[in-house]
Amino acid sequence: MSSVIALVALGVVFTALTLTVFYGLIAQAGPGKATLAFYLSPGVTAVLGWLLRDEQVRWSTVVGLAAIIAGSVLVAGRAEASG
Repeated sequence: MSSVIALVALGVVFTALTLTVFYGLIAQAGPGKATLAFYLSPGVTAVLGWLLRDEQVRWSTVVGLAAIIAGSVLVAGRAEASG
């Protein structure tokens, strides 16, 4: 029964919450910048795993997250420049 509750929570509640926030972000920042938020999900996952599950963070994880952030910043800056 707990598996069914977890499935409903993840599949319905959190999906609805995520889509509501995402569509609000589209309305506020535009679709180009809103899609950049999805690139940050591996970083959120790594940080939450480290904080909540005591998972190890290796140097390759840090380098990969830095590359994701740098790429997102570059793309967001280019989107602003082009209008």
